[in-house]
Amino acid sequence: IGVNCPTGAGSCVTTLTFTIANNGQENAGPFTVRVIADPAASQIENVNVTGLNAGATKTLTVNFPPNGNCFDPDCSVVVIVDVSNNIVESDEGNNQLTDLIIG
Repeated sequence: IGVNCPTGAGSCVTTLTFTIANNGQENAGPFTVRVIADPAASQIENVNVTGLNAGATKTLTVNFPPNGNCFDPDCSVVVIVDVSNNIVESDEGNNQLTDLIIG
């Protein structure tokens, strides 16, 4: 995670890079990944993924717009894969990760 404030306060863009994986034995078709970040879970970005082959990984990056600095002072991030439940899976319990990045 990174924060860039090119012109000072109010211009800060928070960038989050993360990797998702298809741990299954079947290719996955299109799905959406939702990323939620502080403050107060008000920063929400959706990433459409065209598919993910069995056993493959994909690294994604989201940018949260200015005035949405995640750090207050810490940054809580939630990543939810297949947020609309479009993919039939053998394990639906591994689609979400929450992390706290200390500011």
